[in-house]
Amino acid sequence: MKRKIKDYIYFNAPDKIVQRGRKLYKDNAVSYVKFDKNKKIHHFQVKGGNIYTVKLRLPTKGEIASSCNCPFVWGEICKHTVAALLYATDNFYLENAKSFIPKKVYRKDDEPVVINDFINIQYDDINKFAINDKNNFEYYTKYNVYDFTLKSNTIIFDVASNNYYKPDSFKVFCKFDSGKLLLSSTERFKVEKGEFRPVEFRILKFLIKHKKQFFNFLDPERYKALKERVTANYGLKPKDFKKYFDVKLDNDDGIKIIKKPEEAGLISVVGENELNFFIKQIDAFSKPESFLIGTKIKKDRILGFSLEFNVDDDDDEYYEEYLDDENEDRTIIY
Repeated sequence: MKRKIKDYIYFNAPDKIVQRGRKLYKDNAVSYVKFDKNKKIHHFQVKGGNIYTVKLRLPTKGEIASSCNCPFVWGEICKHTVAALLYATDNFYLENAKSFIPKKVYRKDDEPVVINDFINIQYDDINKFAINDKNNFEYYTKYNVYDFTLKSNTIIFDVASNNYYKPDSFKVFCKFDSGKLLLSSTERFKVEKGEFRPVEFRILKFLIKHKKQFFNFLDPERYKALKERVTANYGLKPKDFKKYFDVKLDNDDGIKIIKKPEEAGLISVVGENELNFFIKQIDAFSKPESFLIGTKIKKDRILGFSLEFNVDDDDDEYYEEYLDDENEDRTIIY
């Protein structure tokens, strides 16, 4: 088959085109895209002046056929087609003497899977990332996301496997770069190049479901605005955020901001509530003329008062705002 491909190249392309195609191939300009089983056509992308699509039919019996969407008109095949054919010569193998298909290339341990245009991917699109038979929703339910760390434009997830026979824990690294998501993990599940390991697919689902929340924390400006909004709700300054609040992960709700246990007594100063009434009274008392009429004012007089709180656990009210609200980026605070 390799001899057949070489004959096809030299019969249909002049030497100059062959040389240019060989240079493209050696410069790693060829990417294998997919194989259309129904039409028996291999799809490639080749980067020249632009990115062009090359299609090849490589039958073990019969004639080779090729096409490229570049504007080349000076011969039977262009340099992009030559590059794709050379790629097939080195990276395909003959299976059962019937099909000439790509050799299996496995991902390296730390090699990421790149997802382009991640910001526009919807949860309903998740199945298109299910490349092999094990990439289905049921297979990945054994993974539980229990914590995460933010480092610049990277989120590091801590994930536990609930597998009865072999419980384990992993880290999944999600790096965001110009709209792309680069996904890798410490799981050592053998997969082909471009495929997800099970724990990575679990995180991919989680990220897509709560995408808006995570972008609030990854974008410096949005994160700054979020901290300002949260602290202002309690009459605090943005610099107080780390002192009073923690960022936690929830498998159902995604990311949420909660008050630290020692700060559980914080009460919102926004909206109509009893605290606002109290604050208004204090504001009124701050003016001596409002309550000391007819009273002899002594030097250095200090206003004193006592507070009594009656807390009923059954009537606790929680302030909740969701990060992924359609109209506004919000948070959850308990």
